[in-house]
Amino acid sequence: MNKQKKGSLAVLISCFLALFVCLNINFSVLAKDFSLTVFHTNDSHGNVGHEAYLKTLAEQKKQNGENVLILAAGDLFHGQLIASLSSGTSIVKIMNEVGYDYVAPGNHDFNYDLSGLENLISMANFKVLAANIINRSDNSYTLTPYDIKEFDGVKIGIFGLATPETLEKTSGMKSLEVTEFKKPVETAQKIVDELKSKGCEIIIAVTHLGLDKSSLDENRSDNLAKMVDGIDLIIDGHSHTVLENGLKINNTLIAQTGEHGNNIGVVNLKLNDDGLSKNAYLINVEKNKNNNIIPDKNVLEVINQENKKIEALTSQKVTEIDFDLDGERSHVRKGETNFSDLLADALFYKTGSDLVIINGGVIRSTIKAGAITVGDVYKSFPFENIIVTQKVKGSEILKALEHGVSQYPEDFGATVQVAGINFKFDPNKEAGSRVFDVYFLKDNQPLDINKEYVLTTDDFILDGGDGYNMFVKNKTYKEIGPLQDLLIDYMTESDLSVYSKKENRIQIGSKPDSNLNLDNNFSYRVQRGDTLWNIALKFNTTWQKLAYINKINNPDLIYSGTLLKVS
Repeated sequence: MNKQKKGSLAVLISCFLALFVCLNINFSVLAKDFSLTVFHTNDSHGNVGHEAYLKTLAEQKKQNGENVLILAAGDLFHGQLIASLSSGTSIVKIMNEVGYDYVAPGNHDFNYDLSGLENLISMANFKVLAANIINRSDNSYTLTPYDIKEFDGVKIGIFGLATPETLEKTSGMKSLEVTEFKKPVETAQKIVDELKSKGCEIIIAVTHLGLDKSSLDENRSDNLAKMVDGIDLIIDGHSHTVLENGLKINNTLIAQTGEHGNNIGVVNLKLNDDGLSKNAYLINVEKNKNNNIIPDKNVLEVINQENKKIEALTSQKVTEIDFDLDGERSHVRKGETNFSDLLADALFYKTGSDLVIINGGVIRSTIKAGAITVGDVYKSFPFENIIVTQKVKGSEILKALEHGVSQYPEDFGATVQVAGINFKFDPNKEAGSRVFDVYFLKDNQPLDINKEYVLTTDDFILDGGDGYNMFVKNKTYKEIGPLQDLLIDYMTESDLSVYSKKENRIQIGSKPDSNLNLDNNFSYRVQRGDTLWNIALKFNTTWQKLAYINKINNPDLIYSGTLLKVS
């Protein structure tokens, strides 16, 4: 080939190269399809039974030369004893062994305070991402906002978002006063644009926002997908929602696994000239344990080592019951259960206050019939709640009760649970005007909004948790002790057979427009242990007359909380 032809060929090649550069064509994508498998979890709350299986699944892909990311969408480091008694360090050790890449912080991941989370981050081989938490002092990011991971020449942008609800839904909320939680949508669009400008071809948001209707629209992941352009995949948590095949909104796929490691989420991403395809599904851990998924030995070893540290405590027997204590999430967050009655009574009788107000969301699981161990109690009450007493006004109590029934019948963590009082509410009335017939059990007197009472609650509620902000301004209170300790003491010394069923101390009724109760001189609120005979003695009448005027067919069957006419 002569020099002239060689020169012409060189010019031609240079022109083609210049054309490719100008058109910004990615050679790796053109050469072959790009694929990425995303494994994900959320809201495990210290449950670790799925982790060894997750590593096996991820390692199988990696050994085949496939691209893999392992993500978690928050509420990881607090919950089960293995987590709570180690302040989350056991969970970090296990997640390090699994090989997690990125995590978004859940509201309960701040339960050890911000400094506690920062300590866990310092131990982690993975990155904890949150682009919407800002330091008030200098507007800097409190945590790492995003990261860019590159596979086969394709840049993946991953950023995190934490729920603004964290400020009222963590026991470590006081430590967050130095921070500001920015609105997710505004933050996300800014971050997406920044990642795009850095050449990212796939954008993944790891978020602890959720899909609960009780959350503000602006704080939910479905709203994020609707309002932000450019997010390809949202790995979500917070609402404990099971999305079997994800939820597609516009061009964004939302994936969530449910809770407690029951499912492992898988999303397959494929990028080629036709664009990006997304396929999501769940692997149920229990159903697939014997389906050629062998748990990873190294992860199991770490779990066993951490469990041995707490076995001596968790195995101690507290008492025994022949019925279940109902702590199901969908029950305690909608109304009264026998377990919420037991909890509230334990705090009531151990503190000697006028009443107890506590949120249903504090109860995290059911205790089954049989022997109850210390471990069972901590599983149901994993948070480090300190019980306190405080003097409050009747008007504040009424506001708290109204708040606690404001979202009925929605699943609502703030759903009120009580002891020392009975009350009714009318769900057909406007929120804030539903509660009526509030009576104290000690003296059968109605609530006086101008009177001062001694309230028992926990530090979470006292700090405004779950929206109970009516008590925040009252700074004088008395610390009693950890919730678990009081509950264990009460369970040990009490006859729990009375809790085989809920008491119906919170009842649904039709609120009279006048909002007037019966004159207390002519009525009586039935208390636990009352009989028609002893009520008659109190009011110098006969049980026969009480049965007649109250139309009671069976005088041996009266219910606690019932309002009886006595004259």
